[in-house]
Amino acid sequence: MVTADRKGRVLVPVPFDPDDTWGHKPQHHVAGTVNGLRVRAVIERDGDARGIVLGPAWRRDCGIAPGDEVAVVLAPEGPQRDDLAPDVAAALEAEPQAAAFFDSLAQFYRKGYLRWIDATKRRPDVRAARIAEVVRLCKDHIKERPRRDLDPGQSTIGRTVDDYLRALPADVRKALEDLRRAIREAAPDAVETISYRVPTFSQGEPIVGFGAAKHHCSFYVMSPPLVASLADELDAYDLSGGTIRFQVGAPLPPSLVARVVSARIEENAVRKRS
Repeated sequence: MVTADRKGRVLVPVPFDPDDTWGHKPQHHVAGTVNGLRVRAVIERDGDARGIVLGPAWRRDCGIAPGDEVAVVLAPEGPQRDDLAPDVAAALEAEPQAAAFFDSLAQFYRKGYLRWIDATKRRPDVRAARIAEVVRLCKDHIKERPRRDLDPGQSTIGRTVDDYLRALPADVRKALEDLRRAIREAAPDAVETISYRVPTFSQGEPIVGFGAAKHHCSFYVMSPPLVASLADELDAYDLSGGTIRFQVGAPLPPSLVARVVSARIEENAVRKRS
């Protein structure tokens, strides 16, 4: 029977322990049907119970609500450990920390790693190196293989913002180092990471990020409403959703960057309070 969890979300209980049924994983990504309608979800805990959450968008056209009885079919999503090639499975088995992280990944990320490995079937030396690289990335809790934005011939970038910047041409690096400095001054407590292949600044939640492409640099504001509210001040730049694109020779003013960063921190705080 469908219930509501402690947060008021619509929850379909899972009447078994997925660790006992499918083996222990930090997260269980599942796919299947609820009343014949396809669903993908992560099994979540609600106190001592477990279940999958049905979001508003999924429920909009199906009319399922707490108190309804539903027919549910669920199975682990994507390639499981038993489905892996023997060399990949053995490499993960030898590194339990990497294996646990790989098992927790959504299907999209697991398949991405496996496609990259399988692209080398006729080159066993390269295949072994790629398997080792995937194990290393999983051990470091990196869910997809980073790529160089400016040099498609290079397979990876470093795991730090400094590594990312070192890989860029001097003029692009200088422009992004200036942007990085302005962000740091506006958010001195923010943590720098590489997320979704680009430098990102977070304080509990992502605030902003930046990146380089062949013909421009990008300031990822991550808030389309905020970018729209500044449109009059940004008429010299190319805007796209929550992104401000600029040329190396026309950088963003540090004062504007500071206001954007402060506004993003406040947006995150308001969302957390609500």
